[in-house]
Amino acid sequence: MCGDLTRTPSPRKTSDTALDGFVAGLHLVQNGRTKERFIIGGADDGTVAFWTIEHVCVSSIAIETNNHSYSSFKLCARWIIFTTPLTKVIQFRDEKAGPLRGCVLCISQDGTIAVIAVDGFQLYETAFYTSFTPTENM
Repeated sequence: MCGDLTRTPSPRKTSDTALDGFVAGLHLVQNGRTKERFIIGGADDGTVAFWTIEHVCVSSIAIETNNHSYSSFKLCARWIIFTTPLTKVIQFRDEKAGPLRGCVLCISQDGTIAVIAVDGFQLYETAFYTSFTPTENM
């Protein structure tokens, strides 16, 4: 059975492990080899984490005409990479992406970029990029 049917179930999403900071953003990515989907979350303390999406139960009982779904998120990997929150995730799926194929770029609020392989959760590199205007030659 899917759970306690004596109370009205409500949709809920839970993680097996909490992050220390406040989650500031969630992004969906997919492993190109296995087709498994993951959620990448960024916390306000600079943490970046990967969770699997595990479907636990879909209730076949309709209560007040609403079907309910339960999911849990299993933490796969996490790092404290940044000093500011994660703001954007870019995934490279195209075969023409070269060495970045299968990777995601995690970009923080201050412009720091982390390169992470989705297949195996390997953190390759972090770099800080800033825009600047060239000064005149002296």
